[in-house]
Parts: sequence; structure tokens; C-alpha cells
Amino acid sequence: MCYLLLVSTYLPYYIMSHYTEEATPLLAETTSLGITTTTTTTTRHQQRGGDQHTVVLPSQSGIYHREEQPPDAAAAALLLHNTPKGSNNSCDNNSNGNGSSKPSSGGSRHNNDDLLMVSDENHFGSQEGPRSSVCSAIFNLTNTIIGAGVLSLPFAFKHTGVVLGPLILFLVYILVLYSCRLLISCSKLTGGKTYMEIAHRAYGPRGVLATQLSIIVSTFGACTGYLVIIGDMFGPLIGEWMGGTRENFCSLYADRRFSISLSLLVVGPLSLVRHIDSLKYTSYLAILFMAYLVIVVVVRSGTRVDQGTGEEVNFSNITETIFRAVPIVTLAYTCQMNLFSLLYGLQKPTRSRIRKVLFSSLTVCLLAYTAVGLFGYLTFFTSTQGNVLLNYDTDDVFVMVGRVGVAIVIICSFPLLAHPCLDTVDDLVFPNRRHVFSYRRRLGALIVVVGLAYTIAMLVDDVSVVLGIAGATGSTSISFVLPALFYTKLSPKPALSAGKILPWALLGLGLVFFFASTVITVLEAVEDAGPELGNLCQALSNNSSSSGGGGGNSTVVNNK
Repeated sequence: MCYLLLVSTYLPYYIMSHYTEEATPLLAETTSLGITTTTTTTTRHQQRGGDQHTVVLPSQSGIYHREEQPPDAAAAALLLHNTPKGSNNSCDNNSNGNGSSKPSSGGSRHNNDDLLMVSDENHFGSQEGPRSSVCSAIFNLTNTIIGAGVLSLPFAFKHTGVVLGPLILFLVYILVLYSCRLLISCSKLTGGKTYMEIAHRAYGPRGVLATQLSIIVSTFGACTGYLVIIGDMFGPLIGEWMGGTRENFCSLYADRRFSISLSLLVVGPLSLVRHIDSLKYTSYLAILFMAYLVIVVVVRSGTRVDQGTGEEVNFSNITETIFRAVPIVTLAYTCQMNLFSLLYGLQKPTRSRIRKVLFSSLTVCLLAYTAVGLFGYLTFFTSTQGNVLLNYDTDDVFVMVGRVGVAIVIICSFPLLAHPCLDTVDDLVFPNRRHVFSYRRRLGALIVVVGLAYTIAMLVDDVSVVLGIAGATGSTSISFVLPALFYTKLSPKPALSAGKILPWALLGLGLVFFFASTVITVLEAVEDAGPELGNLCQALSNNSSSSGGGGGNSTVVNNK
């Protein structure tokens, strides 16, 4: 156990710090030429002396947009590009620290490390605005990672076991750390400041389309899962408050579908507005209730162990059901889309500070996920549901506070996921009108996206199915497949060189997760729904036979 703890502590930091990025010299050269400015980022075609004067500007939603660069500015950029490095140009920032315009030799390890730190700060610190400290950046990144997916982690542990489950959590943790490192390298290679810009620099419109589809699937799946969780949280509570039980609700108002329908009156208007800056303060509430959820699961697990269960513990289950757990874990770790906005807001974003933010945030999530998954499974064992809170008694006040808190946080967080989904749909359908916000277009996208999510949430009562499909497709693409594709395309190293072995391995593993997890999740969902569909068809058949052969006599059906 001590050896495993030592490896889990050292290995991520080794991955984040050991490999030297080949992107840094290019970045240093680019920033010294003045092409990477505080407001615009020129395309690779311009840097090579092309005649298309187009710049790519980052937007609030993370979606790139194009603007025509004035001819004078384009000529100035090309002139700077063609200026020799050793020339005495007033715009040349390639100083060696002694007031000389000559580039540093970089012959020593110390000089190279200094160059890395300066280039990191020039690249990620070029944006104006308020800066965040390392602690604040860790908090913000942790908040963007931890979400409703944590409720399904005990279900994932049920499929994998108490030994294999933490190992899968740790494996995905390492892969996410490495994919973030690849994206940072791609940002340095191209000057791209958003995920979309990097996709455009790597594969052009095809890369942007693949990224847009991945974002839509991931955010849409999360929105659908949020609606399912809202019904799961409020339905049992209303039934308990009105004198019923979880198995036999006393009225229509206690049905989960009523809670989902009622939530649309809140999440719909909030998703329609243009700016939702005020909802950012719910992040503090989200972290608070997620911490409370961890405490609830751990404490109630201890109570269950004291009482004794008599059930056998599943230590390891190496079957195809592993691919049922992997997408849930992947979705719980997804943070790559928010990575660059946090790094650009960091004070002195040197490589060591960036490593500290990523390592600390993901490690906090790893510990919280392990606690919830392990203790949640050890409380309910084979009866663990897709949403672990559904396993607890509705009259448990300690758990009821957590239910209400999670439901409120999810209602407030729904628009934060719906906005990038609606923005991406609008950019995909109306690419030429992405600069102009239109309430008519937003309303149309809202009706389609939220309406479809509402329909699925009304039909599917297992949130692990929704989160599993979203994680297997959208989150796997964003976290593993696309970062590896971008790096193998943009890196100047040969395709079969040693420096690209790990990116190719990440790509292969991501594709295996993508296809295997999608197929296994869908097949298991169909298998679980089979008995229910069979009972429904049988009930309809009996009802039809009774109506047809009853000779006019009325038939009373008692639905319990």
C-alpha cells in the first residue's frame, strides 16, 4: 500500500515535468518576432509568409472566429517575420537579459530553463485583465472538473470492484494529465489560445467540426443527465413530504417526471439569456455540497459496516463491464475545454506554476472520487444504483440536506452547460452569423436542444446510462482522441519518432474507449430496459384483449 501511494504521488508529477517540449523554441521565436500579440494571433499561413491576411480571435465561448486583418498590419507582421533575428529591431523582444538583442545561446540547462519560463509567461500571460493566484486557479479548475458524475462513481465501482475501480480512476487521472500537457504543447506550437483555435490550426474546418460535435455531445449528455438527477432528487423528497414512500408515491406531484417538467420553468429562461455571469458564484456552493456529499457517503458507509451486511465484496471484475465504468470516470475528469481560460488568467503562468495547478486540482478530484466510489459501493454493494443518493432512505435528514443541495446546484449549473452547447449549435448551423447574437436563433436552438434533453430524461430513469454514453463519445474525444490527434499533426517530430510514442498510444487507447464503451453501455441499457418493455407490451396486450372481448362490460385496472 505504501508503495502504491508513493507511485501515485510521484508518477503524475514525473509525467508533467520530465519530458521537454519541443514547442518552446518555436514559441520563443514567435513571441520574439511580435506575431503573438495581446489581441490577435496570426495563422500558420501568415507566419510562413502567406498572402491571406486573416487572424483568429478568441471569443468568450471558446469558439474561434475570423476577422480580416488590415493590410498595413498584415504587412507589418510579414515584415517582422522576415526580419533577421540578430537585427536591431525595436519590436524584437529576443533579449538575453543583458540589454542585447542577440538571442540566448541556450547552451546550458539553466539558460534553457529560463527560456522555458519566459516563453510560458509570454504565451499564457499576454492577456489583459485580473489575474488569479495559484490557489484561486486550483479552486476554479477543481470546480470545473467536479460535477454530477460523482454520483455515478459507486455504480462504476460495482462493475469493476474495490481494487480495479481505484486503478481505473488513477489511470484516467494520468491520461488526463498527459492530454492537458499535449494541449499546452499544441498551444505553444500554434499560438492558439482556445481549444477551437488549436483544432483549426491542426486540421482546419474538419478539426473544428469534430471538436464542435464532441462539445455538443458532451454538454448535451451532461444537460440530459442533470435533468434526470433533478427528477431523482426532488421526486422522493416530495413523496416523503406528502406522506408517501419512495416505492409508492402518494400523488402525481411526487413523480420524477413532474419535477423534471417543473425545472424547465427555471433552467429554460436562464439558458436563453445572453450573459450568465451571476451564476458563477454558484461554484462556491457546488464545492460546498460536493464536499458535504463525500462526508455523507463516508459516514453512512461506516454505519453500514458496523451493522454488518453479509454481502461479499467484489475486489476485481475483469470483464467487458470495465468499459461500462470507464466513460463515467472519463466524464468526471473532463476539463480540457476550460483549461486555457484558466491558464491565461494565472499570475506568472510559468511551467512550474501550471504544473502545480493541474497536479493539485486533479489530485483533489482523484481523492474525492476514490472516497465516494469506494465507500458508496461498500455501503450498498450489488444494489448500488446509477445515482447513489437514490439508495439512501428518504427520511434520513443527513442525506436529505445533500439531496436538496445537489438539486439546487444542478439547477443553477444547467445553464452553464447549456450555453456552450447552444453557442456551438448556433456556430455550426449559422457559421456566417456567429458574431451577432440573436434571441430568435437562441430560442430555436433552446427548443431543439433542451426539448430533446427533456424527452430523453423523461424516458430514461438511470443517469448512469446518459452519463455513460456522453462520456464514451463526447468526453473521450475531447479528453483523449482529439488532443493526441492535434499533437501528432502539429509536432515537427517524425511520425514514428520516440517523442510521439505516447501520443499515438493515447490515441489508440482513446479510440478503444470510444467504441468499446459506447457499444457496452448501449447494449447493457437495452438489456436492462428489456424486462420493462416486455411488461409494458404485455400490459397493453392484456388491456386490448379485455377491451375487445368484454362484451361491453367495463374492465377495472388496478395500477399499483
